[in-house]
Amino acid sequence: MNKATLETTYQVITPLGRFSVRWPLDEDEPPVYEGDANGIKFFRECMSINMITGDGGIRLDPDWLSPRELKGFCEMPDEGILVNADEPPDDDDEFFDAPGEDS
Repeated sequence: MNKATLETTYQVITPLGRFSVRWPLDEDEPPVYEGDANGIKFFRECMSINMITGDGGIRLDPDWLSPRELKGFCEMPDEGILVNADEPPDDDDEFFDAPGEDS
Protein backbone atom coordinates (compact mmCIF):
# COMPACT_ATOMS: atom_id res chain seq x y z
CA MET A 1 0.00 0.00 0.00
CA ASN A 2 1.39 3.43 -0.91
CA LYS A 3 1.77 5.84 1.95
CA ALA A 4 1.01 9.50 1.40
CA THR A 5 3.77 11.97 2.11
CA LEU A 6 1.47 14.88 2.99
CA GLU A 7 -1.64 15.02 5.10
CA THR A 8 -4.79 15.95 3.22
CA THR A 9 -7.20 18.47 4.72
CA TYR A 10 -10.55 19.61 3.34
CA GLN A 11 -12.69 22.45 4.64
CA VAL A 12 -16.43 21.86 5.02
CA ILE A 13 -19.08 24.55 5.43
CA THR A 14 -22.57 23.80 6.74
CA PRO A 15 -25.43 26.09 7.78
CA LEU A 16 -24.58 25.30 11.43
CA GLY A 17 -20.82 25.72 11.35
CA ARG A 18 -17.52 25.13 9.62
CA PHE A 19 -15.00 22.39 10.20
CA SER A 20 -12.06 20.63 8.62
CA VAL A 21 -11.50 16.98 7.86
CA ARG A 22 -7.88 15.86 8.03
CA TRP A 23 -6.57 12.51 6.85
CA PRO A 24 -3.47 11.30 8.74
CA LEU A 25 -0.47 10.02 6.82
CA ASP A 26 -1.27 6.48 7.99
CA GLU A 27 -4.06 5.33 5.66
CA ASP A 28 -5.23 2.86 8.31
CA GLU A 29 -6.27 5.73 10.59
CA PRO A 30 -9.69 7.39 10.23
CA PRO A 31 -10.08 11.03 9.23
CA VAL A 32 -10.02 13.61 12.01
CA TYR A 33 -12.88 16.12 12.25
CA GLU A 34 -11.91 19.48 13.80
CA GLY A 35 -13.95 22.63 14.20
CA ASP A 36 -17.52 23.56 15.01
CA ALA A 37 -19.24 20.66 16.81
CA ASN A 38 -22.68 21.71 15.50
CA GLY A 39 -21.39 21.71 11.93
CA ILE A 40 -19.89 18.24 12.34
CA LYS A 41 -23.11 16.93 13.90
CA PHE A 42 -25.19 18.45 11.07
CA PHE A 43 -22.91 16.86 8.46
CA ARG A 44 -23.10 13.42 10.09
CA GLU A 45 -26.89 13.64 10.43
CA CYS A 46 -27.29 14.65 6.78
CA MET A 47 -25.13 11.71 5.71
CA SER A 48 -27.28 9.35 7.77
CA ILE A 49 -30.68 10.76 6.78
CA ASN A 50 -29.77 10.93 3.08
CA MET A 51 -28.07 7.51 3.18
CA ILE A 52 -25.09 8.78 1.18
CA THR A 53 -23.53 6.06 -0.94
CA GLY A 54 -20.28 5.91 -2.88
CA ASP A 55 -18.97 3.79 -5.71
CA GLY A 56 -21.03 0.66 -6.25
CA GLY A 57 -23.86 1.91 -4.03
CA ILE A 58 -21.98 1.17 -0.81
CA ARG A 59 -23.17 3.36 2.07
CA LEU A 60 -20.42 5.72 3.23
CA ASP A 61 -19.30 5.89 6.85
CA PRO A 62 -18.19 9.39 7.92
CA ASP A 63 -15.52 7.79 10.11
CA TRP A 64 -13.84 6.16 7.09
CA LEU A 65 -14.34 8.61 4.21
CA SER A 66 -11.59 9.19 1.70
CA PRO A 67 -10.93 12.72 0.40
CA ARG A 68 -12.42 11.69 -2.97
CA GLU A 69 -15.58 10.38 -1.31
CA LEU A 70 -16.01 13.53 0.77
CA LYS A 71 -15.79 15.84 -2.23
CA GLY A 72 -17.46 13.54 -4.75
CA PHE A 73 -20.38 12.16 -2.78
CA CYS A 74 -20.85 14.18 0.42
CA GLU A 75 -21.04 17.73 -0.89
CA MET A 76 -24.76 18.55 -0.70
CA PRO A 77 -25.48 22.13 -1.80
CA ASP A 78 -29.24 21.61 -1.32
CA GLU A 79 -28.55 20.81 2.35
CA GLY A 80 -26.05 23.68 2.64
CA ILE A 81 -22.96 21.45 2.77
CA LEU A 82 -20.04 22.72 0.72
CA VAL A 83 -16.61 21.07 0.53
CA ASN A 84 -13.49 23.17 -0.16
CA ALA A 85 -15.48 26.14 -1.35
CA ASP A 86 -13.17 28.71 -2.93
CA GLU A 87 -15.10 31.59 -1.44
CA PRO A 88 -17.48 30.60 1.35
CA PRO A 89 -20.67 32.59 1.72
CA ASP A 90 -20.63 35.36 4.31
CA ASP A 91 -22.15 34.40 7.64
CA ASP A 92 -24.87 36.99 7.10
CA ASP A 93 -25.95 35.49 3.75
CA GLU A 94 -29.46 34.02 3.53
CA PHE A 95 -27.77 30.64 3.10
CA PHE A 96 -26.76 30.73 6.76
CA ASP A 97 -29.91 32.25 8.26
CA ALA A 98 -31.66 30.08 10.80
CA PRO A 99 -35.27 29.15 9.96
CA GLY A 100 -37.62 31.96 10.86
CA GLU A 101 -34.98 34.69 10.81
CA ASP A 102 -35.48 37.68 8.58
CA SER A 103 -32.70 38.49 6.13
